[in-house]
Amino acid sequence: DDILPMLKRVADALQDTPGTIMVSGHTDDQPINSARFRSNWELSTDRAVSVIQRLEAFGSIEANRLTAVGYGDTRPLVPNNTPENRARNRRVEIAIVREESSE
Repeated sequence: DDILPMLKRVADALQDTPGTIMVSGHTDDQPINSARFRSNWELSTDRAVSVIQRLEAFGSIEANRLTAVGYGDTRPLVPNNTPENRARNRRVEIAIVREESSE
């Protein structure tokens, strides 16, 4: 996979960054119903879980800091009106959720 070296760099950067690491998967608006995925919800969640499994496999991030979220096609970046736009909407995002400090 071409993405693995980049994902390793992301894992290294996140290792010492405080907070929960939320990995969210997204799809385009094209309905899916395959033997593997019954819906875009399943596909988007699987995308997020796949990234979490890779991050966890690198061994530098504790599993209790990782959260997977599937958004299906509910949060597009751009309108799903061209093949290029649909490709942009098929993605995984990684965010840091910092806990509110009581200080």
